[in-house]
Amino acid sequence: MFFKFITLFFAASSVAASTVPIARQAGNAVTCTLVLDPQSPVSSSTNLESEFNLLISRNLAIDVGGDGVVNNEGATFSANADGTFNVEDTVSADGESGHGEGTGDIIEGWVGEVKTGFTIDWLVEAASCN
Repeated sequence: MFFKFITLFFAASSVAASTVPIARQAGNAVTCTLVLDPQSPVSSSTNLESEFNLLISRNLAIDVGGDGVVNNEGATFSANADGTFNVEDTVSADGESGHGEGTGDIIEGWVGEVKTGFTIDWLVEAASCN
C-alpha cells in the first residue's frame, strides 16, 4: 500500500514539474545565432558552454528588467578561424514576445555591444533571431 502511494506521488510530481516550463516557453521562444568575439584570451580550461549560457541568460534578464524568468535551452557553439565563436541558443523571457519588440529584438540589439559572460567579456559582432 505504501509503495503504491509513493509511486503515485512521484508520478504526479513528475508530470506537474515537466509541464510548467514547456507551457511557459511555447509562445515566445526564439532561436538566435550570434557571432561573439572574446575581449580577452580564451583559456583551454574555460567551459564555453557554461560561458555562453550565462552570457545570454544574464544579459537577457538584465534587459527585460531582471524580474522575469529566462528560459534557456542550452547554447551550442563552434569556433571560427579568426578567434570568434558562432553561438546558437533558443531562449525566451517571461512577459516578452518572440519578435516584435520581444526577446529576439532585444538580442539582435546587442550587436556592437560588449556583454559580460562568466569569465570573459564578449563583443557581439552579429545576432539574428527567428
